[in-house]
Amino acid sequence: MKKFPILLIFLSLLFSLEIQDIGKRYHAGVGSIQWISSKAFVFTKGKKIYRYDIDSSSYVELTDITRSFKEKFKKKLVSGFIPLKSGVELLFPADEGVYIYNLDSGTWEYFKIHGRGIDISPDGKKIGFVEDGKLKILIRKTGEIRNLTPDEGKDVFYGKTDWVYGEELELYKGFWWAPDSRNLLFLKFDERKVRSYPVLDFIPLYGKIYHEKYPKAGETNPSVSLGLVDIFGRIKWLPFRDEYIGRAGWIDSRRIYVITLNRSQDTLKFWIYDIVNGQGRVAFTEHSRTWINLTSNFDFYRDKLIWWSERDGHGHLYLYRLKNLSLKLKKQLTKGSWEVTLLYGTDGKKVYFQGNKSSVVERRIYSVDFRGKVKELTPLKGSNMAMFSPDFRYFIDYHSDFLLPHEVLLFRTGGRYSKIASGKPVNKLGLIEPEIKLLKLNGRFYYTMMIKPPNFDPSKKYPVIIYVYGGPHAQVVQRGWRGSTFLTNEYLAQHGFIIFSLDNRGSFGRGKAWEDWIFKHFGKYELEDQLAGVKYLKTLPYVDGNRIGIWGWSYGGYMTLTAMLKAPEVFKAGFAVAPVTDWKYYDSIYTERYMRTPAENPEGYRDSSPVNFASNLKGKLYIAHGTSDDNVHFQNTVAMVKKLLDAKKSFEVMIYPQQSHGIGAYRLDVFKRLIEFFQKNL
Repeated sequence: MKKFPILLIFLSLLFSLEIQDIGKRYHAGVGSIQWISSKAFVFTKGKKIYRYDIDSSSYVELTDITRSFKEKFKKKLVSGFIPLKSGVELLFPADEGVYIYNLDSGTWEYFKIHGRGIDISPDGKKIGFVEDGKLKILIRKTGEIRNLTPDEGKDVFYGKTDWVYGEELELYKGFWWAPDSRNLLFLKFDERKVRSYPVLDFIPLYGKIYHEKYPKAGETNPSVSLGLVDIFGRIKWLPFRDEYIGRAGWIDSRRIYVITLNRSQDTLKFWIYDIVNGQGRVAFTEHSRTWINLTSNFDFYRDKLIWWSERDGHGHLYLYRLKNLSLKLKKQLTKGSWEVTLLYGTDGKKVYFQGNKSSVVERRIYSVDFRGKVKELTPLKGSNMAMFSPDFRYFIDYHSDFLLPHEVLLFRTGGRYSKIASGKPVNKLGLIEPEIKLLKLNGRFYYTMMIKPPNFDPSKKYPVIIYVYGGPHAQVVQRGWRGSTFLTNEYLAQHGFIIFSLDNRGSFGRGKAWEDWIFKHFGKYELEDQLAGVKYLKTLPYVDGNRIGIWGWSYGGYMTLTAMLKAPEVFKAGFAVAPVTDWKYYDSIYTERYMRTPAENPEGYRDSSPVNFASNLKGKLYIAHGTSDDNVHFQNTVAMVKKLLDAKKSFEVMIYPQQSHGIGAYRLDVFKRLIEFFQKNL
């Protein structure tokens, strides 16, 4: 019996993480899965393409695609494809053009298109794309290219969205084919009045500047218009003039829908417009005392609209009846203290969605019928993300858990499933299962997560590192594989640290009221909750309350600075990556959604920005940032550095040349420095 603990120690040394393991990828390696019929899909794995047939429960390698491409074009097959609606064609976009492969005939087509946003018309005869800011189409039969919109210079463009719409409204598409393939609905962006921010590259001999159109909080936004153009280039402008056109598309070949938001993002209007007679109306309006969370969780099916809303305090589904230009609410389909997180669609009998009904910290797949009866379709713990077949009889599930990298499963909606691909095994990495607890602190319940060191000894005192994000639309305490960030925390745990996370007020998954706490004041309640977590930690006999550290990336970097500067007696060390340090530096759509403008909320901006509290620093601080970050601009760190220098504070900074927000080329270096920093200072 006395030898058993020694064996455990030996095994923990034998099976443990190395720093280089953090940078490896462990997912299933399956990409570009696409249904090509109700009973077959194609997918890539490595450089190969496979077809899976449900009836035979088997897949075959389509070696003819790779071989015939090389024979015809004398090059390697480009990666990634888009299935065309015919179900027998795959489109491969590339820098030099697009390649289309016919699965039935084994033949190729090539079109020299230098554009983005490539989309095939429903009839398969035309290719829409954007080149040099102009919306164009290519006629496949003749190869003719038609310009549908005029050239108005680089600051006016058609058929695509700008940076801030893509980043903050998640609207990446700028044009939509009509179902009859005769017209296109499109967005026009005019950025001439939007100020540019210089993103610098210091490496060239004289440096290089990329001027990014970036509307900061309270500044001028792009002017966005919605237009209709036929395939011959005849344009008609539509009368939608709200600050933000958040979503648009076709109900049928005659009617379109448009979703608009005012600048404060507290009022949403759902429009329906008839392109033939020019009549339109607001079918319904939603209002919030704080802000509206805009999503793509809605779906038209014949005379029905399935609509997602937080009007009852949680994200749920509602059934509307569509008639002409009107929508009539029939009933609420889902309800309760849980969230619908993704809507997949409906087959006319049931609605399929992802949600956290089973657990706040999980994502599973469900169906609900039109009587409101909810059924769970995935019994597997962790994170589940579905891709349904066209008839909704089957779905592919991307499943993962704490110690299970992504696996790809095929489900029948009746319940049975089979495995398509598995991730790389991680059993030799010595990973520790995180412990999730629901704690009552200061009269509220919080979801928390803790990773203890291997061979944990409750009689010892351990330093604690808090890993935090803390901002809206995200959860840290959530089951699922989290890649390099999770492995970094596991590495620290294996080297004697306790890792702790708490999802504070403002985070996602607990309802709108839980998010609304942060309104007009970033950092205040988030930090209050993190400090409640620290107070709890200090009650544990195995926690060294004098050695508490904190780290995070992006909003988590902001929270790290906020903690170090507003609770300097609590945190001994902090590592902030790509942090916002002054909210007036961040973009308009995101910042104003939660904070309103600097003119409307000057005190909130002042008290929420770490640059104003640099003189409070007492602990050890490390800041890492990419010089070419086009999201959280490097100026945030420069401003923080200046204030720290002015206050005569000691700190460390690491800059990553030519790196954007994710510091992709040197991400492993970030984690190495983070590990070394806490080993040295905690």
